[in-house]
Amino acid sequence: MAFFLEHNVFLSGFEEKGQVDWGVVWHPLYDQSRGHPAFLNGTPPVLTVDDALGEVNDLASDATTYYQAVLGYAQGTPEAKLIAWPQYCTLQSVSGGASGQTFVVGIPLQQCRACPTQRELKVAFMFDGVGRYLGRTQLYEARISAFGFSPIGGTVTTDDGSGGNLVGLKGMCAGSATGRCQQVFFFHNGEYLGTDTLSPSPGIPDVQYAGVAKIAVTYVNYAPSDPGCCPSLAPVTITYSWDGTQLKASGVPPGH
Repeated sequence: MAFFLEHNVFLSGFEEKGQVDWGVVWHPLYDQSRGHPAFLNGTPPVLTVDDALGEVNDLASDATTYYQAVLGYAQGTPEAKLIAWPQYCTLQSVSGGASGQTFVVGIPLQQCRACPTQRELKVAFMFDGVGRYLGRTQLYEARISAFGFSPIGGTVTTDDGSGGNLVGLKGMCAGSATGRCQQVFFFHNGEYLGTDTLSPSPGIPDVQYAGVAKIAVTYVNYAPSDPGCCPSLAPVTITYSWDGTQLKASGVPPGH
């Protein structure tokens, strides 16, 4: 009852996850008392997945277009639309630590509440180190696959300094026999910015958070006579910074 008096919803499930936790809330006068997954103990203290998504219809429309165009998905007719149902979402992973948390949530896409799930929209919800909600975006793995790359590791996310977020994700050329074909893909508030370099690099051992609006990328460094397997020079780290309008590099990566 104390939770209801403070937040105007009842709590029916709770999982401790760190600075921000995960749970299920409901209200007897809303959505036929159905439970709605929510982020708890952050800022705001109760944030349902529904509210974090914003305009669900717009998101579902974007997702339908995305799957049709990028993944070749279409059900029935090209104009078939899917609807996102966040109240039936599942928490798939939580990553991060003192610098912030990223919750990956799978949201079923269906043509009606009782219809079978056709696709699952994966969305990342990001919070900073003190639990402040930064925003959400569709996961980027499927996006970079459209460019012929396979993701390596998870996303690196930082606050852009203006209430948004900057994301970097390393990818490797799909089907590469040696793995020496890598690039970092950058996104701002879910919008694709581009890659770190015009052409792939032979090796990117690390992509890290480097502060507000900054992501550091470390590159292997070859001497002219080095074989492909064995770079002998010290790795070089380049910091990519968002200045409010574009991404800027602190230097030129080796070999570019």
